Amino acid sequence: MRKVIISLAPVQAGTSVDAVKLAEDVEKSVKLGAAMCHLHCRKPDGSLTPDISYMSECFDEILKRTDVVVQASTGGVSDMNIQDRCNPLDYPKVESASLNGGSTNLGEAVYINSFDDIRYCADAVYKRGILPETEVFDIGMLHNMAVVKSEQPFADPMLFNLVFGHKGGMQPTPEMLAAFRSFVPSDALWGVTHFGRDNWTFLAAAIAMGATVVRVGFEDSHYLAEGVDAEYNWQVVEKLVNLIRAMGLEPATPDEARQMLNLEQLIYEAFDSDVASNSCIKIAASTIPAQYLLPDILSRYSSMYPKEQFELVESDSAGVIRAVSERTVDIGFAGTILDKKSCEYVPFFDDELIIVMPNNEKYRQIKETETGIEWLEQVPIIMREQGSGTRKEAEKQLKREGIDIRKLNVVANMENTEVIKQSVKKGIGVTIISKLAAAEDLKWENVLAYPLGEKKRVRKLYVVYNKEYPRTKAVKKMMKIAETFKSELE
Repeated sequence: MRKVIISLAPVQAGTSVDAVKLAEDVEKSVKLGAAMCHLHCRKPDGSLTPDISYMSECFDEILKRTDVVVQASTGGVSDMNIQDRCNPLDYPKVESASLNGGSTNLGEAVYINSFDDIRYCADAVYKRGILPETEVFDIGMLHNMAVVKSEQPFADPMLFNLVFGHKGGMQPTPEMLAAFRSFVPSDALWGVTHFGRDNWTFLAAAIAMGATVVRVGFEDSHYLAEGVDAEYNWQVVEKLVNLIRAMGLEPATPDEARQMLNLEQLIYEAFDSDVASNSCIKIAASTIPAQYLLPDILSRYSSMYPKEQFELVESDSAGVIRAVSERTVDIGFAGTILDKKSCEYVPFFDDELIIVMPNNEKYRQIKETETGIEWLEQVPIIMREQGSGTRKEAEKQLKREGIDIRKLNVVANMENTEVIKQSVKKGIGVTIISKLAAAEDLKWENVLAYPLGEKKRVRKLYVVYNKEYPRTKAVKKMMKIAETFKSELE
């Protein structure tokens, strides 16, 4: 059965934005059938801004509740230059972004998108591994995109959004839709937006003619029926879903939308020709990710991109973050957050710290009889070195449990987790390490596990990149693989 992607643009220009209320509205919209969410970069008061902070907060709230496809806008009538307008592309979870096809009269304003602007935005989108959705306000913009495509690489098939209803642009008539559709390349995907919508017949006609994507939401119209405006975006989505199903079709889920748009592979393969066979991504990783998670992730990377090489440096978390901040590596994997000024942290794995003990009579008795962790003050302890994310998190969790770290009998500080485990097995002392690192020894009962407190506590492991510089295609690919790895584990 043919599927239609519902794209939701939920924020009306110039209106205030509450991140939580917006996320709740989008969540209900996704449950009803929306697959993509389109946001401009705005301040809480609704005005456009080059600062992505609040847009990121809104998308973060939305993604706590949904798996919607994230689409960022690079447009909007403002005094921002194209560099400022492309700032939203740096939000790490953007999967698609608008690419404006030219200049037009937008209402009473002039919406300027020169050829240089188009080229810059196209390059910025593809460098980050993002699918462009070309916004087309008149037929001539299709020619503009053909020109730009002849000058620099574009992924096929292209995705066009045909925008109708703006004063100065194309009007939503069947004749204009038919003419417009006839100029869209035969191998391209296309969809429609009807700004100022005051009926549903135009959207029905577009769906009947083969539209892959239909955008609705308060950015364009509140219209539900004659004399009736929607109070929430989900009401508009519900109306569109009913229309789609009345035509014998179904709305696409977010994952189906990703498949239809080929988001998993399309962009990553778009520039194979300009990636040298000896290109190399430099990675820094702290002990736990490096030894127990990266082998699987790097195996997948090599399988998907056999022409590309990688260089892995193992360090503690502080060293990893320093390397990312100083740009001596392209990407890092760390177990803590330190530098927030230049680094962005994306969680990719939930790790649990546990107490690991020798499997002997003394510790078997502790495991059977003790109910807290106060006994730690009476036994020798082996700790990870200062700067280790594991150590930092262990100290934090011990403090939560009321343990004075200064009173612990720390007999050794070690950098190598495998050496620590061997020391524990020899009976030198107990340690606090990742459950992931101890899994094999626990399986064979070489050591004993004891919970680090009454409540199970997890710590985040992070993918780290330098937010002050555009992410390379290789970094984007690696982050996507890490994200997929996380979802499979969940």
